[in-house]
Amino acid sequence: MLERTIIEAVGTAETLIDQGDQGDAQALLTQALLMCALAANDREALAIAKATRLLINLDVGLLPEGAIDAHVERMRRLIAPFHCETTATASAEAELSRFEWVHSSSDADPIVLVDVLRGAREFTARAHDSEHEGVRRAAAEAALTAQIIREWLSQDATSIAVALESLALSLTSESDSRMRHIRIDALYTAARLRIDHTNDAPAAHYLLHTVFKEAGELASARRFYYSATLHLADLSLDAAASPAEALTEATTALHSDYADDVQDAALRCQHLDRMLVRITADDREKMAAMEWVRLINRLTASPDPQVRATVLDHVRFRRTNLDGLTATDLHILQHADTAALRDTHQGTVGARFQVACRIVEVIGRPNLGVVPSHTEPHRDPSLAVRLSEELEQRFPHAASSPELAPTMARMLLERALRLSEIGRREQALSVLAEVRSKVANAPVNHLRHILAQSDYWRGRLQREAGQRHQASTAVDAMVTEFAHDPDPDVRVWAANALHSASRDPELNPSDVDAILDRFAEAFSDDEDPRIRQHDAHRRLNQAVHAHEQGATNRAAQLLKDLVARYNTDTDAEIIDTVRLAQQNLTVLTLSAKEAKTPGTESEEQYRDLSSRLHAADGIYASGRTEEAARQWQVLADSAHGSNDPNIAIIGLAALDMWGAYLNDSQQWVALSAVARRAMVARENLDFRAERMRTRAYLRFGIAQGRVGDPLSAIAAFEALDALAANTGDDEIMTTRQQAIYNRAVMIDDLGDAEGAIEAYEHVLAVHSASRDSQARRLRRIKALRNKALLLNDLNRLPDAASAHRQILDIASGNPDPELCQRARLSAFSLAECFTRLGDHSSSAQTYAWIRSVTTLGFTSTDNLSAARAQKSAERLAHRAGKRKQ
Repeated sequence: MLERTIIEAVGTAETLIDQGDQGDAQALLTQALLMCALAANDREALAIAKATRLLINLDVGLLPEGAIDAHVERMRRLIAPFHCETTATASAEAELSRFEWVHSSSDADPIVLVDVLRGAREFTARAHDSEHEGVRRAAAEAALTAQIIREWLSQDATSIAVALESLALSLTSESDSRMRHIRIDALYTAARLRIDHTNDAPAAHYLLHTVFKEAGELASARRFYYSATLHLADLSLDAAASPAEALTEATTALHSDYADDVQDAALRCQHLDRMLVRITADDREKMAAMEWVRLINRLTASPDPQVRATVLDHVRFRRTNLDGLTATDLHILQHADTAALRDTHQGTVGARFQVACRIVEVIGRPNLGVVPSHTEPHRDPSLAVRLSEELEQRFPHAASSPELAPTMARMLLERALRLSEIGRREQALSVLAEVRSKVANAPVNHLRHILAQSDYWRGRLQREAGQRHQASTAVDAMVTEFAHDPDPDVRVWAANALHSASRDPELNPSDVDAILDRFAEAFSDDEDPRIRQHDAHRRLNQAVHAHEQGATNRAAQLLKDLVARYNTDTDAEIIDTVRLAQQNLTVLTLSAKEAKTPGTESEEQYRDLSSRLHAADGIYASGRTEEAARQWQVLADSAHGSNDPNIAIIGLAALDMWGAYLNDSQQWVALSAVARRAMVARENLDFRAERMRTRAYLRFGIAQGRVGDPLSAIAAFEALDALAANTGDDEIMTTRQQAIYNRAVMIDDLGDAEGAIEAYEHVLAVHSASRDSQARRLRRIKALRNKALLLNDLNRLPDAASAHRQILDIASGNPDPELCQRARLSAFSLAECFTRLGDHSSSAQTYAWIRSVTTLGFTSTDNLSAARAQKSAERLAHRAGKRKQ
């Protein structure tokens, strides 16, 4: 009866635990053990030991130590006569549970740890010489845990290393795979402690070579195999060995002939990336191109589809930021894509599709930086279009897959934009018209953001093609569908559509007013900051239109309403709009006074030049840009040398508009000359002159960078930084921030990593002293991303992780798509930093956070990748506990 009762209790309890009903399992086991009599045979003894182990696992860390002691004493009493291998092992494993729970506890009290340490040592002393292999294994586990606890308690590192070495020596003759693993773990940890705390390189070198020899032959310990070779490389580099010589063992490990399972494939990929960060940038590019090709060829030839998917996923995610991606990185992606062309297994389709999409994205990427980097891969929008079309043929079912449809929809949208960019607008419109139908079988909730963007661009391209009726219809339909969407990232595209439509220069004033009224009806009360920016612009534009139509009083009232609604807003762009509204109110007042009194000759000249400046602006808006540029030149020349500050402002404004046109049309040589004229300081001019002057410095720097004089450009940006250092004007502050960011990028491109890190830190410091805005948040995130890439390349992983955390802090609660895109990349980069640092628990927590957060727009594919990575990290964390790697 006892045998059946306790065995049934164990089986039922295991089922309850698997189902998450720990409370019920605890009650069942407690009652069953209380009812037990002395075991009558080995089966009863084994069941009692298993039940005790389960109960200890449920109670330890929650109940007082005395309660756990009672569980153990009762077990010993009930099974005392039975000592076979199986029963003895089960009994030892039950006692071991008293200590091993600390590996899964993140906040154990030091006093508790001291008690566990004492218990683990006592158990080891009793059990390490047992005749039973399972008992000796449990003793070895407890001995290793004891030394880990000592490290957590910051005890003497040398004595811990010695104890670990003694443990490893005692296990030399053991053949059990787990005890071999414990021996390797002990040797590796001892070596790490000697490197970190005692500077005993010879001893560490010997220990690591032993790990290298033994861990490669044991699959469960393979991570020690790879890590040991990297520590050996670091020791050799510290001793001034060449990179090739230092990485000898690491390279041998990378291409060892051990069979590849999923875990080992992931370890090899991580190992290669960890090798690359230990060498200079130039050597890194050469080595990456060669070694990644070898590794890709090896792993994509594996018969296991999970291994093939693993290497493709790693290649895709190893460089998450387009800004820092190099031509070598693109080559690696393309080789992986080619190597997987013959793979037709369903288990690899997602990884193959995402790698192919990444290539299209890289080749067709828009110009992300003001100053392009010479290390970037060649951009070819035409090739991106062709590859995108081929990709759709290669993966015909991607558009209907819940996991892949969002990426396919994004590819279609990007294809349309690249088609428009290379002048094939009708084909672009055709692609946009098909987006909805192609992804019609996928869950729409995952696609609304992309569908809204697609509809926005469809209406905009139709308008640019002169198809105004179709464009108007498309905008109306889009606003009807998306204007009240609960997701602000979707709503904002409807607002963008109306805002863009209202700026069409071919519309008559009544049509513009109708669009602006529609915007007011749909969005005047929207709290999204991007939509509020549009609403402030809308109110300003309506005031300008009213003034142009002669309704000066209405224009003034509209401006007053704008100021009243947004005067306390903290968004930098809205603050500038309010300031402009206030200036226009002043202009309207001055205009009314001038109409009543005859003016002097200077006033007449001012009115004439002002009228001509306004006319030139209209000419430019109508598309006659060259004619407008000639008018600006005449105006600037006419105002040159005038002592009248109002006329001087007109001349400076003409130079400012002319410079903006030259910048937009990329006439860099001419821009340098015009910007230089506007950089000259003038006395007795108001804040508008300082704004235009700082913009001239910025444009001069951009132009010098574009014509190939980066040092002159950096000098201009630094002069602007000093000029605007004490400004209280938000617009000048914005210009200064753009300049110092450009300066940091140029220093980065010149290859001065330390100088670039310092420059990016300056960018962040200056931004921290100003009001926040969406544009500034994005620039801060770009600076942090670039800084993190440099820190990563320098192997300063804690600093890189800190930068990624700051990015996630900035993006939290900000729905801007560009911010979220970079935050998603940094989330994965942060997890990878933890992995490379050996903090697998934090890595797993980061992947779990990625899967749980809903505000950053992680795709289903992102979540799937995070889930796989989380499982891997949790396995590593479980096996290593809190041991540092």
